[in-house]
Amino acid sequence: EMNDNVAVSEISIDVEKNRLRRTVVWSPLPCLTSILPCIGHTGITTSDGVIHDFAGSYTININNFTFGDPTRVAELDDGKPRSSIEWNKAIEDADEAFRKQEHNLCTNNCHSHVAAALNNLSFRGKKNWGMVDVCWLVCLRGHFLSLRHCLANYACLILCLTAIIATIVILPHVLLSLIHI
Repeated sequence: EMNDNVAVSEISIDVEKNRLRRTVVWSPLPCLTSILPCIGHTGITTSDGVIHDFAGSYTININNFTFGDPTRVAELDDGKPRSSIEWNKAIEDADEAFRKQEHNLCTNNCHSHVAAALNNLSFRGKKNWGMVDVCWLVCLRGHFLSLRHCLANYACLILCLTAIIATIVILPHVLLSLIHI
């Protein structure tokens, strides 16, 4: 249940500095994000910064983001003034709906939960937010919370691509030199 008197020590974000309120938050998925850096786990924050995420079938995590602290955020401001009650109710309604649903990695997942909350808000005048829309929102409008988070997100992909390119460039020269020996 939402409580405006949540102690700062009880939540994983800095409410005192007004960080991560009314945002979509994102964290990498082990292994999968290393291969496809745009794929990750999402949640949505209340007006006081508490993260809600669809963690698995019939499970909504509140203030316990499934894959650790967020590394990327997309601020949700479409210029429409909304009360904290309206904002939080939209998230609570999405939570209630997803507590009755099975999780499916491809068709009903954390992105679907965030999309449902955005639909409840008619965010940007839309009521047809979907998983792909949420992914694009985070990829195009989101930002990493630090350079370290950004580098960690892309490091494995960069190393793999470097190895592949080096292999493509160097291997023919090595093979040619072996042929001439």
